[in-house]
Amino acid sequence: MSLMDWIFEQSRKPTGFWGALMGKLMNLFHVPFYRLVLKQVPIEEDNRVLDIGCGAGKCLSMLAEKTPRGKAYGLDYSPDMVSMAKKVNCRLVKDGRVEVIQGSVSDMPFEDSFFNLVVACETIHFWPDLPKDLLEVSRVLKPGGYFLVLNKYARNEKEAEKLKKYFALHSPDDFQSSLEGAGFQVEKLELIKSKGQIVIVGRKPER
Repeated sequence: MSLMDWIFEQSRKPTGFWGALMGKLMNLFHVPFYRLVLKQVPIEEDNRVLDIGCGAGKCLSMLAEKTPRGKAYGLDYSPDMVSMAKKVNCRLVKDGRVEVIQGSVSDMPFEDSFFNLVVACETIHFWPDLPKDLLEVSRVLKPGGYFLVLNKYARNEKEAEKLKKYFALHSPDDFQSSLEGAGFQVEKLELIKSKGQIVIVGRKPER
C-alpha cells in the first residue's frame, strides 16, 4: 500500500494509533466547519439528531449542547472512532443524552421518521452508493426534518477523476440532483470556493 493509499484509508476508516491521532486533529480543526453547518437551520431543544460519520465526536458534543431535552446520536463506520467518540462524550453518554453506534449509512439501525435533523460533515464522499444512501437518510428523517451537508465538491472533472480511486467527489449539480432524486427539497446550496466545500440544506417534505 502506498503512502497516499494509507492516508486516504485512514481518512475513510481511522484505525489504531494513527486513526486516534486523526480523530483528535478532526476534533480540533473541524470545529469552525461544525459551527458553520449547525447555523443553517433552527435546532430545537427536544430534537433527536444524528451525526453520520461522527468520527471522534466533537460535532456530536455540539449537537448535544443544542438539544438538552432531546438526544444526539452518532454513527460511524470505524469501531475505533465509535470508542473515541464515546470517551469524548462520556458524561453525556452516561446521562443518556448521547448514543454512539458502529454501522453504515447504507443500513442504519433506526426506525422510520426517527430524527428531526441529520448531519453529514466531510463524509458523503466516502458513502458507498450516494442515491441509495440518501434514500436511507430520508427514511430515518421525520417529515419536515432537515438534512445538513458540508463536504468537498468537485471543481472540475479532472479533479474528480484524479481522486476517484480514494473517494467520490460530486459536482454541485450532482449533489442537487441526487438530493432531489431522494425526495429532498434543496433549500440552500452554497459554495465556499476558497475551501472547495459545499454547504447544502435539504428538507424532507411534509406529508
